[in-house]
Amino acid sequence: DESDIEYYRVYFVSGAGYQLQALGEQVPATGASELVLDLNASWSPPKYAKHLVVVAGSSKGQLPAHQGGPAPSIVLHDFALPKQGPLTATWWGDADLREGYVAGRLQISRASNERTITNYNVYLQ
Repeated sequence: DESDIEYYRVYFVSGAGYQLQALGEQVPATGASELVLDLNASWSPPKYAKHLVVVAGSSKGQLPAHQGGPAPSIVLHDFALPKQGPLTATWWGDADLREGYVAGRLQISRASNERTITNYNVYLQ
């Protein structure tokens, strides 16, 4: 029953559970089972933001936004491409000639600056 709800609002919440700034505009409560918050511009989460929490509100006030409370929340995962990749990757042939098996030596020359790199991944195509 949404009779006492006028809108929903999405907030950034810190890892410690504190409400930070709102994300986007209020989303009017329409009675629909699913609502959408369109974000038509790039945005950057505030410092310490670890979660997004959705709260309900009305002209009388709104529920507090905090992690672990009754409001739905999601964990933020920030994915960004590193500024550099490996300098070189060299493969010295397949030493196991059986179909479906690969063995050999792969040598990777690390990036000259690994400040934005957390790990290297190797994919077989």
